[in-house]
Amino acid sequence: MNIQNIKFYLLTAFAVLMVGCAASDPNIESAKTHITLTNYEGAIEAANEAIEANPENGDGYYYKAVAQSNMAFNRPPEERTPLYSQARENFDRAKELYDAAGQSGGEASEMSDYIIDIWGQEHNLGIELIEEDFVSTDEDSLRLAEHHLNNATTINPDSAQTFNILYEVNYLLGDLDQAIENAEHVVMGLGSDDLYNYYRLSYFYQEREDYESALTVLEAARNDHPENTEVIQELANLYLSMGDTDRALETVQRLIDSDPQNPQYRLVYGTQVYQLVLNMDEDMSQYHDELFEITQAVREERRQANPDERRIAELEQRADQLNSQIDELQEEIDRFADRAEEELQQAVELEPDNPVTHTTLGIIYQNRAATLYERRNATDDLELAQELDDEAREVLQIALPYYERAAELQPDNEENWLALFRVYTQLGMTEEAEDAQEKAGL
Repeated sequence: MNIQNIKFYLLTAFAVLMVGCAASDPNIESAKTHITLTNYEGAIEAANEAIEANPENGDGYYYKAVAQSNMAFNRPPEERTPLYSQARENFDRAKELYDAAGQSGGEASEMSDYIIDIWGQEHNLGIELIEEDFVSTDEDSLRLAEHHLNNATTINPDSAQTFNILYEVNYLLGDLDQAIENAEHVVMGLGSDDLYNYYRLSYFYQEREDYESALTVLEAARNDHPENTEVIQELANLYLSMGDTDRALETVQRLIDSDPQNPQYRLVYGTQVYQLVLNMDEDMSQYHDELFEITQAVREERRQANPDERRIAELEQRADQLNSQIDELQEEIDRFADRAEEELQQAVELEPDNPVTHTTLGIIYQNRAATLYERRNATDDLELAQELDDEAREVLQIALPYYERAAELQPDNEENWLALFRVYTQLGMTEEAEDAQEKAGL
């Protein structure tokens, strides 16, 4: 007997247990008998006759739902949902009638357990098909899992646990609209205040480029968790995505204003400001790449027997424009980097043993050195190139103690050792680089 048959057998056995508790009524007794014999169409017919004879008795709706859910489970997963939907409607109607009659025993008391049993089997069949990291799951397994999870949420629409998995499956299958609908149900319909659900819904909205809806979700998360720094950072990141730098920084600044001596707030603010620097660094890299290509093109043109002076002039004019843009952007980068550094230095003073702050400062200086190296590589001026090289090494020397302190505080964190390996290598510290390389697991 395979696992599907075993589970079906258990479901039927549970149904038999339930029908043994019904009140004596010829139509109800007939429905019970048909369910025991797995004649679900006959059970539904008998239940309909019971409802027609006594529409105020919840048992008719209850056993109709039991028959429909068993009939559904006996079909392929992709064909079950409509029957589960009908079963759920009949369970709900049975509950209304039981409540109206003040009935709390028998079927009325066992109904929720029965629903949970059906839900649990569909839910478990779905998650058994999904790899732990989700993304490693093949498409066929994801689609089958989606059917089982849809069935589970149909019979039990109050299960945030199933919806959480379902919207991730929807997303992996490329159905963004369905992922949003299910995530909305968790956050808005079920009223879940789990921040993960807020973040995922906001992310899905952003994937659809519906930034206003994403903003609304994160604002709601902040209202529910006003002092959670992660929410503030997510909100600030969204403002950055929307191109609203001022609101991004203002959002985080409120944290510091509320508690200037809080090192975590300083860390969040410094990190957020430095995110602006990273965004600008991407633009800077593009400028340097273009400048390098122009420099190469000018060199190549000058090597020709008859150089095209007009083209050389155009290229050099563009190079001058790029250099001006690079200088302006560098000033902006330095301004924000200094601001981030100031906040992080204060965070270190307030909390000297936070490895994250030390690592972030190390990253800031290492990236600053990388920018100097890019400028060195893009220039033909040998004297300037040497100056930029010397300056980059000086900045790496500043980064070094921050990475070393982070590694001291978190000796098992391989990322810290990897960063140290790179800095040691660039500084020509061979012995230290070899030690860091080993600790980084390389």
